[in-house]
Amino acid sequence: HTSIRDALQNSTHAIVKQVGQQTMKLDEDLRKLTADLKGDMKERHEDSLQSLTQRSSELSAKLDTAIRMQRACDEANEKGREEVRGMHQENKAYQDWMRETSEETKYRD
Repeated sequence: HTSIRDALQNSTHAIVKQVGQQTMKLDEDLRKLTADLKGDMKERHEDSLQSLTQRSSELSAKLDTAIRMQRACDEANEKGREEVRGMHQENKAYQDWMRETSEETKYRD
């Protein structure tokens, strides 16, 4: 009886020891996987953040360019309006002069 009990105890002890070692290994693997996952998620988050920051900078630069172009267009339009006003004034002065000349010619004849 003793030898059977000892054999069973030894066998049980060996199984418990093996299960304990496997459990510790699984715990260690799980810790490593968790750390890897956290690192991977952090990297992805940083990459995503960097990508968003870069895109934001690009859009900001495009907006600045568009604003400068709009200002240049506004200035060009204003210059054009001034030129047209000047042409209208010259045209009016010419028409007035033509009218006066025409009337003078009428009176002279």
